[in-house]
Amino acid sequence: AKPAPKPSKKLKGSASAFKKLDGLDWRKEGRTLTYWLHRWVRLRDTEVMTNGRYGNCICCGRHKAFEQLEAGHFIRSRHMGTRWHEKNINAQCSYCNRWLGGNELKYREGLIKKYGPGIIDELEVEKKLNARHPDAIYLKLRAVRYRMLCEGIEG
Repeated sequence: AKPAPKPSKKLKGSASAFKKLDGLDWRKEGRTLTYWLHRWVRLRDTEVMTNGRYGNCICCGRHKAFEQLEAGHFIRSRHMGTRWHEKNINAQCSYCNRWLGGNELKYREGLIKKYGPGIIDELEVEKKLNARHPDAIYLKLRAVRYRMLCEGIEG
């Protein structure tokens, strides 16, 4: 009997090693989901005014135009369990998000004000529970959901 072929060392640790049998790559689907989820978060956290969409930064409360707001993460996006968690991502001005490194103390206060006192513990648990690489099909379906939500809001 002929021995089974050994797996190619070339794939080990590379991005293509993460490709699923269905032909989807979780990284590619994750980028698509990130785009639509971040857009939806900014739409969720803004409202239509006479001269465009405006919202407030979760940290400093500054009133900013939709285009000037970013989708900032309370728990950094390197943690898979909360990378795409709706409550972990909120509209944030670029000053707080980039220059102040997320402005964590004020972000924490803003989260508690928005979602209640248990939100920090909820996110910390989620961060640890779902630490594995997500299924590409799941990411694709979530991206479609957020795209449809965005299209519904934007008309």
